[in-house]
Amino acid sequence: MDIFVEVFGLVTGILYLWYEIKHDNRMWYIGIIMALVYIYLFAAEHLYASMSYQIYYLLMSVYGIYCWKRDASGDSALVVNRMEVRPAVISGVLALMVFLVSYFLLSDYTDASQPFLDSLVTSLSLLATYWLSKSWIWQWGLWVIVNVCSVIMFCNQGMFPTALLYLFYTFSAIYGFYYWRNL
Repeated sequence: MDIFVEVFGLVTGILYLWYEIKHDNRMWYIGIIMALVYIYLFAAEHLYASMSYQIYYLLMSVYGIYCWKRDASGDSALVVNRMEVRPAVISGVLALMVFLVSYFLLSDYTDASQPFLDSLVTSLSLLATYWLSKSWIWQWGLWVIVNVCSVIMFCNQGMFPTALLYLFYTFSAIYGFYYWRNL
C-alpha cells in the first residue's frame, strides 16, 4: 500500500473532523476527497465492505453539500437545525434494520470476530452521518456511542493505536456537541 496515500487519507480525516466540529460546510468537500482516498486504499487491500462504506460516505458528502443551506439572513454561518421527529424515527428504524440484517449476515455467513459490535458501529455510523447531513446536533451523541463501542471493539482485537484514535474521536464528539450548542 502506498504510505503517502494513506497518510493523505489520515490528514483529510483530521481536517474533516475539524470542519465538522466548526460546523463548516467545507467538511463535505474534504469528505469527498477523504472517501475517494479510502475507496482506493480499501480496494487495494481487498477490504470490500469498508470500501462500500466509503462509497456511502462519498454519497452522503454530496448530499450534505445539498442539505447544508446558508442562513436566510445572508450570513455565511451555517445553522444547527431542530431535529424533526418523523425523519429521526424513520432513520432510527432503518438503522435498527441495518443492524439486524448486518448482525445476522456477519454471525451466520462470515468468520467475523465481533459481529455484534461491528454491526452496531456500522449502523449507528450510517445514522449519525445522515443526522449530520441534516445538521442535527444529536448526531454528536451518536458519535460518542459509536466511538466508545469502537474503542471496545478495537481493544478486543488488540488494535490499541486505533482504539486510542477512537478515544480521541470520543472527546472530539463531546467537544463538537458543546461547540454546536453555542452556534
